[in-house]
Amino acid sequence: MKNKFENVKVSKLPKSQVEIEAEIAASALKTAHETAIKQAKETLEIPGFRVGHAPENMIIKHVGEMKLLEQAAGIALDTEYGNILTEHNIRAIGMPKITITKLALGNPLGFKIITTVLPEISFDSYSEIAKSESGEKSEGFSASDEEVEKVIEDLKKRDAENFKDSEELRKKIKENLVEQKIFQAKEKRRLAIAEKMIEKAGIDLPDLLVEHELEVMIGQFKGDIERAGLTYEGYLQQINKKEEDIKNEWRKNAENKASLQLILNHIAGKEKIKPDENMVKKEMEHILSHHKDAERFRVRMYVENLLLNEAVFQFLEGDK
Repeated sequence: MKNKFENVKVSKLPKSQVEIEAEIAASALKTAHETAIKQAKETLEIPGFRVGHAPENMIIKHVGEMKLLEQAAGIALDTEYGNILTEHNIRAIGMPKITITKLALGNPLGFKIITTVLPEISFDSYSEIAKSESGEKSEGFSASDEEVEKVIEDLKKRDAENFKDSEELRKKIKENLVEQKIFQAKEKRRLAIAEKMIEKAGIDLPDLLVEHELEVMIGQFKGDIERAGLTYEGYLQQINKKEEDIKNEWRKNAENKASLQLILNHIAGKEKIKPDENMVKKEMEHILSHHKDAERFRVRMYVENLLLNEAVFQFLEGDK
């Protein structure tokens, strides 16, 4: 079926937004108007008529011509908005802001839409950035006797009565210390790679994604506060801050997290990286076994994202 929109003009705006100015054909608005009248007829109760049997002129008089026109505009836009996005390759996210500029039967429906879009990411130097942060190889890490002894002393202080020193324990402590150093070095390297990629990509980050990231961070923080036996509101009073103060302090971190996720998704798409399905299912079942009320779809999205990010970093580190 031929699209009913015309005279489309797309303009880029700051913060990864676009303005779409266009018209929907008069014939499409007429059809939408008929649909609006039909919908009103099916639900409206008018004295002297059974529901669904009132004449059209009574429906229009009862609802109001302008209100029906506005409803018709909404129906027409609902039908054609997705087609406009597809034809013009606009990757819209979030709710659009719609302004009607021309609305009258017998004429095209004129409108403007401002919507947030996924930022364009064109940089391809992620492999070079990863190579520039080679880091220390895992074979180069060790734990000294002094480090082991310090852990032993700490254990003695915490468990003086039942503590038993042994060669096997010292060996295990040394292994754990080495593993910890390897992990810390890997995280340090990944942070350096992430910072350089964010800087190089220069993403025009939409506020929508930053706000979403902040909401996630605030939600996790609330959970931590409640698990500590406090209330979120009580904690804010205690530190004499409002939630907006917390968001302002965390905004830069949220911007970096949102940018990094876009970059990792970009790399995954270019390199055709996907998380292992068996691992996804395994991690899902593990989480659901401990959180039986969790929504399965949300858990899957969380696990897929987590494993995808790990797979991309392993690619960057050369662990293919």
